[in-house]
Formats: sequence, structure tokens, C-alpha cells
Amino acid sequence: MADLTLRLFGQLDIISAGGSVAIRRRQPLALLIYLAIVGTATRDQLALLLFNECDEALARSRLRHVLHELRQGLREGGVDPRLLLVRGEQITLDRSRCAIDVADFSAAAQARSPDPAALAIYRGLLLDGFRLAAAAEFEVWLLAERERLALLRLNLLSRLVESAAADKRWADSLAFGQALVDADPLNEAAQAATLLHQAQLSHQWELGFRAARQAAARARRVAARADALAFEQIALDLLDKYGDGVQQRFAVLLDVENDAHLLGRREQQSAMLEALDACVFDSVGWAQACYRRGRYLSALARWNEALPLLQQALADGTDQELHSAAQLALGRCFGQQGNSVAAIDLAQPPEAPTMPAEPTRRAPTGLPAETTTVEGSSPSATLASSTETAAATATDPATGATPIPATAETSGFEPGDQGQQTVVNLQLVFDASGSMAERLGSETRIVAARRASEQVFATLPTGSVNLNVGFRVFGHRGDNSEAGRTESCQIVVACM
Repeated sequence: MADLTLRLFGQLDIISAGGSVAIRRRQPLALLIYLAIVGTATRDQLALLLFNECDEALARSRLRHVLHELRQGLREGGVDPRLLLVRGEQITLDRSRCAIDVADFSAAAQARSPDPAALAIYRGLLLDGFRLAAAAEFEVWLLAERERLALLRLNLLSRLVESAAADKRWADSLAFGQALVDADPLNEAAQAATLLHQAQLSHQWELGFRAARQAAARARRVAARADALAFEQIALDLLDKYGDGVQQRFAVLLDVENDAHLLGRREQQSAMLEALDACVFDSVGWAQACYRRGRYLSALARWNEALPLLQQALADGTDQELHSAAQLALGRCFGQQGNSVAAIDLAQPPEAPTMPAEPTRRAPTGLPAETTTVEGSSPSATLASSTETAAATATDPATGATPIPATAETSGFEPGDQGQQTVVNLQLVFDASGSMAERLGSETRIVAARRASEQVFATLPTGSVNLNVGFRVFGHRGDNSEAGRTESCQIVVACM
């Protein structure tokens, strides 16, 4: 048995082989407690800790009295006073002869494998209710130690939750998770894990699914995307085991793919893209899948493979946000390829992938499929174009879709027209920001963009063609400040 047992969690308790040790004044107790946790200190450190309001000489004098009082109290309690070792300026508590709960808890909580037995050692806050009002330095140190040990307990509980869940010990995981939530009510991750394990026990998987999705959304709001991925993986695991909702799965996969993309986890992103392709349920989802795969290939600099996918997304997408994202990605793709618009055959866009036969696709709507850059190496101006042949048996050249009946609205026909008329839709997106003043060879970017635009207009068909032209400008306002850049990118002037 140890010569001295110190229980510092909760109410202070000092025990020797002969029973309780009674030390009446708080300064000697504070000295014993401090040395029990830190081991060794100098006289100057202890004088400042206990008597910071006194000058140096008075503080050292009082410290000598406190040391004498502590030794006397230990002797009266049946403890060898030589536990306190004084060597010149160094004062040490021989902790090898003591049993100290704080030391035992710290060692167990930081062990490689989390030990549930450590939780029983932590009986409450360190020295709960103990104060030394006249010693401000001691109070500051005590508060810091309480916080350190409380956080150590929270970390231990988190590890116990994860360990129990990994072993599928759901009851244990739920108990540890509930203790974690009780100790840290604002810990959203702990709340989500607790709900999830409760769902595992009660076989109400929808409850855990919603909890995981909500936790992932909260993690994204604070830019904790790695945490969001972990929660979404829980949601996917639940869907794999219990769910059969294709739309639910598709929504989760979109979020996971986006998180993986932003974190640069290409292998995980590729796996999510394969899963997305397997559960596309309508043309909107198909457009999303095309855009996401095109974006992935662009990130790998596989521009030629990305191009038709992004065009497919632009042709099929009806969601405005998706439409804008695909348009920008396509512009970057052409810019990286070094293409100019004059080299693109507007009537024959590159071959695009085809959607599986089921489910049936809708006719493409929104902006047309082809987008290109009017500047050689920078996507400073982007052109979106498509052609439609207004005949009852016409086939959309951008997509190869099922024949779409011609109407006055889509073909440009007036009622009573005989024959066919071609519709060409063009949209020019022009960057007018300060970066366009930079030089490309012998000319500035703005001059190169203007020259490329003129080349495009020179190649446009004339005659009976129904030509619709749109022109958008951004970057003409704002400046190089952070606020000015935001304004520059957000303000777009559009003319049709």
C-alpha cells in the first residue's frame, strides 16, 4: 500500500495507512496538491503561486512556514514527512510512494487502447469546491488543470464511443455517447453518434440516417468537410443495410463526391462517381452525373475526356446553379486546351456520352451544349452554342437524343412555313476585369479576346438561319481588394 493516497477528483481526500490525514489550513493543502500534480517546483515558483501579493522576501518567509506546517500535518497523520524532499531551491514530492488519482487517470486516458475503467477514477471536477481566494496565481493554475483534465475525459469518451461502435457493441457505444453528450451538450458530433447508435439498437435506421445527414450539414457550415465525409459515410452505410431509396442515396452521393472533390481525395471521388452512375433516376440526375465526372476529369487535366461530359451537362441541365457551374467548367476546359472559337465547328459539337435507355430522358432545355473560349490560354470569354433542325424527325446534334417534335417556339417556324429552318443560339461571356490587361505574346488578353470574337462572328451562318445571340460581361466593376473582387465576380451585364 502507498504511504499516501491523494484523491483530488471531486472532494479532496487524503489518506494514509493509519487513516485520514487532517491538514487544517488551505495553504499547506494547496502546496501538497500542486506538488502531487507537477512533482517538483522551485521556492520562487511556490512563493509566487501562493503569495503573489507579497514582496519576494515576505513570500519566501511565509513559504517556509507553510512547508513546516505541511510536514507537521503529515507526521501527525502517520506519514513519513520525508516524502517532501528539499534540496536547496528545489522542493519535490516523492510521488513513487504516493497513489494519486489524477496521475492514474491521465495515464489510463492516454493509453493506446481506451480503458473504460479510467472513467471510474474521474469522480468529478478537480478539487471541486476548493478555493484559495488570496492566491490568484494558484486559482488560475487550478482552473487550467480542471479544464485540461475535463477535456482529457471528453477525449476518452469519444475514443470509447468509436471503439465500441467499431466492435458493433451498440449498447456500450450508446452509453458512452450519452455520457459524452451529458458532459458536452454542445458537441453535435456526439449527439449524432448517440442518435445513430440508438437507431442501431431500436432498428429505426431512418432516425440515425437523419442524424448523420444533419451532422454532416452542420460540419460543412463550419468548413469541417472531413467530419462531414465521416457522417455521410454513416448515412451511406445505413442506406446500404436498410434503405432502398434511390433518390436519398443519390443526394448523399452528390454531397460526398463534392466534399471529396474539395478535399482533393480523388480515389474517393472516383468511387462516388461510379456509384452515382449506378443510381441515376432521371435526366436531371444524369446532367448532374455528367457535370461531376467532367469536373473530376478536368481536375486530372484530362481535358479531352471532360469536354463532352460538360457539354452534356450543359445541354441537359435545367437547374440554374448546375447550368452556371457547367458553363464555367467548360470555359476552363477549353482554355486549358488552348482552343480558339474559330476552330470549333458550331454545328458539330464533340460526341457526347449517351444516357442509359432507362429511365427515359426529357428533351434538353436551357442553354445549348457547346461552350468555348475566345482567348487562347485563359477562359476570358466563353461562347455557348447549339443548333436545332426544326423538323418533326430532327435529332438534337448536341446529345443524339430521341427525336423532338418541332414547334414554333423551338424551331423558329412561323405557322404555315414550308420546309426547314436552322436555329443557332450563341452566348458570349466576356471577362472585362483587370487581369485582361496582361499580355499574351505581343498583345493583351483583351485584344486577343476581341480578335477571337470577331473571328467567331465572321464564321456565323447567314441567310435563312434563325440566329439568337446573347452577350454577358463580368469583371467591369470592383477593384483588386477582397470586397472589390467579390463585386467584380458577382455583377454580370446580360444582353440578348
